[in-house]
Amino acid sequence: MASKWCPYPNLTFAILANYVRLASLTRAQQNLLFSCLRYTDEDGQGIKPADVPASADHFARDARLLTPLLPVTEREIDDKKGFTTSVVGFSPAALLQRRLESPGAAAGILDNLEGHLLTSAEREASGVPDEHLTAVATKPAGGLRRGFLHGKVAAASALMGVESLLVGPSGRQEKIFVGDTVLVASADERPEEARPYRLAEVVWVEDLSRLVSRVSPFLTSAEARITGAGAPPDVVWEVVDGDGGEEIDISRIEGRCDVVPHVQGAGAGSSSSGRVFSAAGFIRRCGKEKYKKVWSPSGQPKVLPWRFEGLYGLFFDKRAARVYFNKAGLPVFSIPLVIFTDAFNFFQRGGSPYSINATHFTIGSTTRAFRRRLESWDLCSLGAPRARWEQELDGVFGTIGKMQNGCRARVCIDGEPVVRSGSGTFKPCNVCNVTQDELGDGQYDIAGNARMMDGIDHSLSLVRKEATKTKQGIVSTREGVVGAFVRNPVREHLHLNPVKSIGVDIMHQDPLNSFGRAMKAMVDGLSPAGRTWLAALVKDPSLRISGSEPLKDIVSEGGWASQTASDLWRLAEVSTLLFRGVLADTASLKKYMRAAFVEEVGDRLGLASGDHGTGSAVLKSLRDLLYALSEASHCLRLSSFGDKDIQRLLEVQREKVDIVYNVLGDKLGTIHQGMHIPANIEDLGDTVNVNTGEALHKLLKSFAKSSKGTDNTLLIARELNTRMAATAMMEGMEWSARRYSRKQRTWLTERIKASPACRKLMRTLLDSSKVSRKHGVSRVRRTVEWKMDITNKGKSITAAPDNDIRWIEAIAKASKGFDPDALYRRWYSCGRPHGEEARCSGLRCIRCWKFRVNGFRHTEARCFNNWTGAPARASGGTGTVRGCPVEMAEPNNRRWMFAPYPCGTDVEIFFTPDALAAQRPGPAGTCTLGKVAYFIEHVGNPPQGEDTRGEPTVWVAVAEYVSAAVGQSTMRDAATGHPVMRLRDTLSFFPAEAIRRVVQVYHACAYSGGCKAVSENNKAPVWKHKLSPGDNFLYNEHFHSVL
Repeated sequence: MASKWCPYPNLTFAILANYVRLASLTRAQQNLLFSCLRYTDEDGQGIKPADVPASADHFARDARLLTPLLPVTEREIDDKKGFTTSVVGFSPAALLQRRLESPGAAAGILDNLEGHLLTSAEREASGVPDEHLTAVATKPAGGLRRGFLHGKVAAASALMGVESLLVGPSGRQEKIFVGDTVLVASADERPEEARPYRLAEVVWVEDLSRLVSRVSPFLTSAEARITGAGAPPDVVWEVVDGDGGEEIDISRIEGRCDVVPHVQGAGAGSSSSGRVFSAAGFIRRCGKEKYKKVWSPSGQPKVLPWRFEGLYGLFFDKRAARVYFNKAGLPVFSIPLVIFTDAFNFFQRGGSPYSINATHFTIGSTTRAFRRRLESWDLCSLGAPRARWEQELDGVFGTIGKMQNGCRARVCIDGEPVVRSGSGTFKPCNVCNVTQDELGDGQYDIAGNARMMDGIDHSLSLVRKEATKTKQGIVSTREGVVGAFVRNPVREHLHLNPVKSIGVDIMHQDPLNSFGRAMKAMVDGLSPAGRTWLAALVKDPSLRISGSEPLKDIVSEGGWASQTASDLWRLAEVSTLLFRGVLADTASLKKYMRAAFVEEVGDRLGLASGDHGTGSAVLKSLRDLLYALSEASHCLRLSSFGDKDIQRLLEVQREKVDIVYNVLGDKLGTIHQGMHIPANIEDLGDTVNVNTGEALHKLLKSFAKSSKGTDNTLLIARELNTRMAATAMMEGMEWSARRYSRKQRTWLTERIKASPACRKLMRTLLDSSKVSRKHGVSRVRRTVEWKMDITNKGKSITAAPDNDIRWIEAIAKASKGFDPDALYRRWYSCGRPHGEEARCSGLRCIRCWKFRVNGFRHTEARCFNNWTGAPARASGGTGTVRGCPVEMAEPNNRRWMFAPYPCGTDVEIFFTPDALAAQRPGPAGTCTLGKVAYFIEHVGNPPQGEDTRGEPTVWVAVAEYVSAAVGQSTMRDAATGHPVMRLRDTLSFFPAEAIRRVVQVYHACAYSGGCKAVSENNKAPVWKHKLSPGDNFLYNEHFHSVL
């Protein structure tokens, strides 16, 4: 297609195709829009009518032909009552194939991989193609677990999923791969009886501490009991078996041999062993001695060995050509998939729910931030109401089994496919044998009482012995297992260990249950005065990152019920700050908490009613409760987990179980399960979090035209198909499209991809549709720019001569510590003597600049208070790092640093160049905390040997926070447990790229001072701070930035 807007014929069609998709217009609305666009005035002014579609039907047809849509399949399955229902979806293999063939999607995966990535030298030595997309599944380096490739189960999969072996006598060894045909000696090692087998799998058997191979045999017609004209006696038939094949010792494998289709003759191909076998086709094993013949397809693959999967498996060829080595030196391949499946409800007019089950998946070797993006997930199926998930997901797990052929699949699941848990069972935990009465014991021995596979298998056998489903349900509840009432695809295809592989979902365990229940009890315990206090404080803007959404109301009627998991996690971060005034002292406790609640807590603590120590003991216990809840949530959401992090997480979860039971009297399985999360991280490498999956439900609901539920699954699938196709087009994927050629009077099929102009248009319209004005998220406080001069050969900075504004002079005076020469030397210098021979590759290296003997070539610096377009890591995902209101600056007065909110962003900054280069904090002193004041952009001299302009560098001016205690000791606030800090009088300067993350430093309000709830214009009161130099601040150690 020659159009500039390929695949669309013209700009008008391109705009309409994207607008209709983004706005989800109905057919009637589309026809009205097209009529408006075809209108021209009497002078002929308007859009060219020929470019506007004739009708919505014509437009939909043409758009479908020009869009890389995937086939939407609908198949019949059973529902839970035995009736027939349906499931709609896409092929998971096709979704993965398209993602890997889209340059933009592939680049996104490469940029967000976690795990060991091979260097070019390692790839060359191992024969691995450069375009390999998967990280190596290795054991945790330095005890650090980050992502699903760093756990014991994932690391074991690297051993269990061996792709190739060196076999044969010493000196003449050759490498064989899973899927190859190999020559296997007989058990008594008689060479004349060596026979061909297909190497199906090589696994690491932990009990035997050795590798074992599984092979599929080739049988002669006589051995396979196949007779007739279609079964020549001089050929072999490959057995395609579903149980993994026959186990043999690796030493029996002599090397590779050739098995070629019978139609090509036995002389085709070459073999290192000199043995060539002619094959007629395949037979499937249907029973112990029964075989079903499957004829060989015509033709032969160009690259792959002749095998059943290679001819039909869409993904098998990509796997077979790409091999990695792990730390054990074993070549492996692994694509861990994270699957989310859950039901969401549409509510009809009568209030009855209409439930749809959605199954999504993404690549598990990517970073957590990547997996939080909705566009990184693919939808593979939508199940109709009450459909059996076992039948719905059978195809998904079957695809994973084929895709990981040669690599034993492992899966981490939040749910109960095998082991049952909950309050309705005698064994409320799916990992250990804790009883209902022991759930409140934080010191319970979870390792010594772990549920084992043999015990689970025994319990399942007891369920199967019962004749009726009613009796099976009773035994299932008693034993704590899910009976196999129907075929279970999880166990059939994935061979998982339910104790090791089934993770605890932290979203349901923490915010929606353990934290949510305890916080709800605290809120219910507030007195009317306490509720008024908290209602004002929850609106305090400084409890969040500037630009993000505020906290939701938690005290009014219905306020708590509207809290989502994300809302509760944000609440957990600041819960100690919210209740600081309530738990400031015993007088505040008496004023802001109900007397009955305080008395109930005292009774659980064993305190006598009326005891003078009751108030102080209850106060301490509530402080400890809030801190334990907040710290537990914080530890669960770390981006990576080292050995110390896992140990601390276990300690915190045990403390939480004890304190929740002692203070609130709750002993629940969801709270107890938190003690198993550290083991999940060790086994799986990461926590299981379905929060993103829940957000995907909202997206799918928006695609449905109505909530009556008659055909919502098809409507959602069609809408999502269009959006996924548009994403593939924007990412540069090439596809086959059909168009009608009027010149040739026939339909033509062409390989096309979206033109750069079309992709730019699609990105622009998509970005415009994402702009949100809710809660002022998109509003940025006025950015102020000014100029200052670098003087004294780069030793200081002053206000530019053309600036006669008083506040700029005040800023220049406050910036007397800005020494550009020293800063460039500290952060960017290569450290070698100045001169041509010492030239380095650093564009900002002051020692290797031209004209350095004469000082800075550019003496003018551009200053600004807001850094827009900042990296997500440095801005907490908002894209802007805000400085202070510089126009309020006055000489010898720091009050401009304490202006009413919003003020400068609080950040953590790498304090040393080594820490910045490593991109992670090390020992004490490698990071510092500061409040951003403003930014300075300066252009350095051009580097030696270059004729280009110098490299611009952005510096950030911050007022550092230091401990309010004496010396290096830390003073902690009694009510919150957080460190108490104070703000320095002077400004410090760092490269803007040294900003590590956004932090929260909260004003330590003196409640008898000027900080109070203020009502303006008859609106509900909002908490206002009165900040002054010398005030204390609290560094919230439990705060997470948006990322």
